[in-house]
Amino acid sequence: MLRRGCSTAIGLLLFACRPPAAPAPEPPMSPTSDAPPAHAPIAPPWQLDVADGNGNLHSCGHEVGAAAQYAYVPVTAETSSSGHYDGGPPRQGTIADDRIEPLWRAVATLCADASVQIAERRKGTVAITAVGPVSCDVIVDGAAAADLLELLVALP
Repeated sequence: MLRRGCSTAIGLLLFACRPPAAPAPEPPMSPTSDAPPAHAPIAPPWQLDVADGNGNLHSCGHEVGAAAQYAYVPVTAETSSSGHYDGGPPRQGTIADDRIEPLWRAVATLCADASVQIAERRKGTVAITAVGPVSCDVIVDGAAAADLLELLVALP
């Protein structure tokens, strides 16, 4: 009798400790359905202002009910500390949806990395003010911000 009780107890223990059953596989998508997006879109409102190492301003924003917008406001020879530097022509336009997430990913990286942040603004540093999926007000080393600046300059 004791032996049978041990066998039952061991059986119950093994049953209770078994690995969970694998989840049922998802049914394949039909050829006519669209694949889900790789990531959720970044919802408005948000605002991103980036002043590059020369003082040129890249301002991006997205208000509810409108398309995301950007404006590039360059330093001109008249406003340059040297009296000679010119950041080129101003630009403005709409930011395509597929360019928003990479911008915010680059901002999040810089805002989270204290090793690239600098206490005081000086020539060659980049000032970032962001309010959105990431909110921060930081000054970072210009080299560290190269990827972010490349994304901003590439806006049409």
